[in-house]
Amino acid sequence: LDDDPAMVHDSSSAVHDVHEIKFVTNCWMDVLFAFPICVLAFLCSFNVVEVHGALEDPTRERIQSVIHTSITACFVLFLVFALAGYFYAYNDCDGNIFLNFDPSDPLILVGRLGMGITLMFGTPVVLLPCREAFLSAVQQLREVCCYNSTACTRVNGDDP
Repeated sequence: LDDDPAMVHDSSSAVHDVHEIKFVTNCWMDVLFAFPICVLAFLCSFNVVEVHGALEDPTRERIQSVIHTSITACFVLFLVFALAGYFYAYNDCDGNIFLNFDPSDPLILVGRLGMGITLMFGTPVVLLPCREAFLSAVQQLREVCCYNSTACTRVNGDDP
């Protein structure tokens, strides 16, 4: 117990747990592990066109205001939960925060169900605009490639 650098003894012989907070990693594997999270953070960018179209008076300033407000709100929310999770378990925090708790805890079960429902219903919300963008790109490519082409008119059923 006396050899553990994370333990500090005070004059009343009580043992206090001291943790070193890790602000920056020195391991490249940690950076590579976090890279997909950073990439997925930009997945919402193809929804900007729909948000722009839904605004009553769509100006550049209004869409920038919506973007800045939503990014700031997400950043603050994620930061609060990330710090709470990190300060809860420090370096002993598992990659899946739910694994740090007792599986039979009913409150954790509610959290697991909520996460499952969020993932289950969040995927179609993200994939629908992606599908529409893909189909639109295919149509635009078809129009560009088939412009003034007799092969495309035969495929489309028109006579040349």
